[in-house]
Amino acid sequence: MDSLSRLAPLSGVMTVVLFGVGSAIWAIEQPPRDAATEELISFYEGTSIEILIGGTMSIVAVLFFVWFGAVLRERLVAAEGSERTGLPLVAFAGTVITAAVGLGAETINMAGALSAEDGQLTADTVQVYFDVSYALGAPSAGVGIAMVAVPTAVVALRTGRPIRPWAAWTALLVGVAALTPAMLTPAFGLVTLLALLLLAGLSIQLYRERGVDAVSRTT
Repeated sequence: MDSLSRLAPLSGVMTVVLFGVGSAIWAIEQPPRDAATEELISFYEGTSIEILIGGTMSIVAVLFFVWFGAVLRERLVAAEGSERTGLPLVAFAGTVITAAVGLGAETINMAGALSAEDGQLTADTVQVYFDVSYALGAPSAGVGIAMVAVPTAVVALRTGRPIRPWAAWTALLVGVAALTPAMLTPAFGLVTLLALLLLAGLSIQLYRERGVDAVSRTT
């Protein structure tokens, strides 16, 4: 097994690191969804550089997330064997959807930062930048997260792979939570954090499992 194949599952960890650090650079200062227009303008003007840097890191994270989705699909297919349900493809589609809406959220948010840098941010445009990026980054991304978490959990509960039952139930709960109105409240931050922790854990589990498989093939 070559190094790239062995390390491919860690693309999930890279996703978490890049997105987590990138978001932490600016999102701590993000106003609530019902913030006044003046607060939104102040936010973009005061954190424009941080938004551009963090957004760029999150965009790079998207590449690793789709790669991880391809790896996850392979593992789920292997776990199902001949009893195919189509769920592995749904999980991969979920990574693509999450990546797509994530790109939209980050680039629109970055557009607001660029507008602030140029001194062209107005009361009307700032609301559009903020609301659209929020809608893509929270409820829309929640659909993608659910499409990854729920199929992975169902396959694991049916086959015992690629994650243990307790982790599968955790994934199922995260997936269901991502589809609830909680994604329109400050609680979406907690759901996102749990999803990131789940992604990191799954990534490490797939990496370790790959190493065990490699050893078994050479003995």
